[in-house]
Amino acid sequence: MKSMILMGMILLDYFTGHASTFVVTSNSNGGAGSLRTAINNANNSMGKDTIEFNLGSSIAARSISLTSSLPIINEALVINGSSQPSARFGNSGAKIIIRAVTSNVVGFRLYADSCEVYGLYIKGCGNAILFKVSDINSNSIIGAPHKGNVLSGNIGNGISGFNLIKTTIQSNFIGLDTNGLNPENNFGYGITASSYLTNGVIGGYNNDEGNTIGNNDLGGVFLAGGDSLQFIGNKIGVTFDGNSIAGNGGIGVSVGFVGDNEGYIIENNVISNNEEGGIRVSSDQSVIRNNLIGTDISGTLNYGNQGEYGLTVDGKRVEIRNNVISGNLGKGIIINQFARQISVTANKIGCDISGLNAIGNSDYGIEINGDSCIIGGFDEEERNIISGNLSGVYLSADEVKILNNYIGVAVDGQTALGNNSFGVIISGALDFKIGQITEGGNLIAGNLNRGIQFFSGQGEIAGNIIGVGADSISLGTTQNKGIELWAGASGTIRNNLISSHLTDGIYLQSSSNVSITGNLITQNGEQGIELNGTCFTIEIGADSLPNDITENGFEGIYISATSNFVSFYSNTFTCNGEIGGSAGVFGENGFNNGLLPGTVAFNDGLLTGESIPFSRIDIYSSDENCIQCEGQNTINTVYANDLGSWQTEIIQGASRIIIMTTDTSNSRSSAFSDCIQNIVSTSNELLPMEVFPNPFTHELIINSNNEFNIKIIGVEGKIYHQQKITPFNNSIDLSYLHNGLYFIDFDRLELKKIKILKIN
Repeated sequence: MKSMILMGMILLDYFTGHASTFVVTSNSNGGAGSLRTAINNANNSMGKDTIEFNLGSSIAARSISLTSSLPIINEALVINGSSQPSARFGNSGAKIIIRAVTSNVVGFRLYADSCEVYGLYIKGCGNAILFKVSDINSNSIIGAPHKGNVLSGNIGNGISGFNLIKTTIQSNFIGLDTNGLNPENNFGYGITASSYLTNGVIGGYNNDEGNTIGNNDLGGVFLAGGDSLQFIGNKIGVTFDGNSIAGNGGIGVSVGFVGDNEGYIIENNVISNNEEGGIRVSSDQSVIRNNLIGTDISGTLNYGNQGEYGLTVDGKRVEIRNNVISGNLGKGIIINQFARQISVTANKIGCDISGLNAIGNSDYGIEINGDSCIIGGFDEEERNIISGNLSGVYLSADEVKILNNYIGVAVDGQTALGNNSFGVIISGALDFKIGQITEGGNLIAGNLNRGIQFFSGQGEIAGNIIGVGADSISLGTTQNKGIELWAGASGTIRNNLISSHLTDGIYLQSSSNVSITGNLITQNGEQGIELNGTCFTIEIGADSLPNDITENGFEGIYISATSNFVSFYSNTFTCNGEIGGSAGVFGENGFNNGLLPGTVAFNDGLLTGESIPFSRIDIYSSDENCIQCEGQNTINTVYANDLGSWQTEIIQGASRIIIMTTDTSNSRSSAFSDCIQNIVSTSNELLPMEVFPNPFTHELIINSNNEFNIKIIGVEGKIYHQQKITPFNNSIDLSYLHNGLYFIDFDRLELKKIKILKIN
């Protein structure tokens, strides 16, 4: 029995061994005290051995020149260049130089598990560090704080592996010199694993754990696949201080394209100035957060990645949060076709880290091709700032929600930071929601073309502020149109504020099946809503959700001749058309199959009229403060009988009466009728009168025997002066006005144009 126990102890001692330390005392290529001999000794020693260094203090003494590859490492081994009793080289952790002086030399071939490499400067090799090809390697460590390696100037890769498990890579300079500031490129990748890197760590959360990886010809990091990767605190494509460019020749970081991958954490990295793009990730249930993608380390300078994107994502249930993704030559973010349930929240896309200054991506801020994504969120804290790009968001996917974002506006909600073309482009998307879902509206303003350009698809645009700042005041930089829909676009536009555009608030070009309800459409330069081409089945307003269409420069609603089945009852119209156009509604001859508004007359306290049988008659009074007569206040709704006749009592005090007819069986509304005055006598006749001089300099005189109120109105619709005129108070001091063309409004019974030439 004792002999068996003794034999077991001997076998255990044989297989586990005792760790040994071998010291390199010679910088020769081989022989006693050399690194080559130390590796051979470690391979022949059981247990996890250590190689330390005790060479001379000069750089020459600490340089080992290789004329052939070092021996393959077959046993767990620590190679600790940091043990050298000398200063480190530059900003690096390296103290020992390993240099290949002939071709086809490989630096360290780690074919065993649990190897560690510290404090070495490896250059000129085919690969600086090579893990066993076509096999699994686990639990190895390359670099650590104050003990990092410099893996630069090699013919192949800095670190190359096949299937790596629980590998940690920290604190290394890969593709840069020992200061981490100047290029010393590897001709391959900085780090590559051609199969998997699983449960690995590249970088770390603590100071000096991150790697600096730049100037590698094929790319910074390429990992074909793997699960549970932590890629944290690295600088990819910039120098060690993060203040200068050091772009890799390919993609900065490309991870996860073999097999099904999940559980990546990509955090606190700077990934900029790489030739073919910043970062491409294919994984499920992963997090990409707090990175600077396309800027310097301060988040204020443009160090954009070249190629097609800053960040491209595949996979499912990936969170992209609190990154700065700006300055990239292509798109900021691409969500690829087969990606699903990607959330993009609290990012700054196209601006600097403050959210106040543009660092635009040269294409879309976000391109969405994968379904069921959410851009922004239900709370303000989830808001993205998507501004300063060529266009803000391109949507070509289904069931996407875009909520609570600022698109074309700075983080303060008041400063224009426009995308140079469109705020949002929609092409082929179905069942999308832009805004609403319990107060999740976007602010879309300051963009130089359309706020929303909707080419094709179906969805909802609701609860957004479009065209002005968060305080509903113009930003100064004005979008051309608020929302534009083309022939393939359909859906709902409701409960939006659409204001202050150069031309139209909403523009439909040959669109069908569109509902426009509950919106405030105001102060747009031309039409509030324009229907052009052949539009069909358009609902503008409803009894429960009327639109408020007010103070637009031209018509409130303009409808082309070939449009049909367009209804627009139950809206309110106030002071439209005061710059030009025909007030509330203008329909070209023939629109809605030629439906006319019918007749209206006032007799003995009754309004009466004739229209088509069973039609709906909406009766409005028009605002006294507007030049044009249009429908501001709905005072009654009646229905014509089977002969088309109708009548109703007038409300006392209502004046400037106008009606609109709707053929409810075909959902067609007419333009407004002629305006009638609810006035019993004509004792308030204002004429004759005399207005002089015209043009004038400072003072305007109006001679009349009547009393009346006047308003002086600019061509933009603004009221500059109001005054009561009597035979004894008939002069008006207008010396404060600028030169230009103004209207004088005489109680709406007459309108004269006065050209005012002010002499300063």
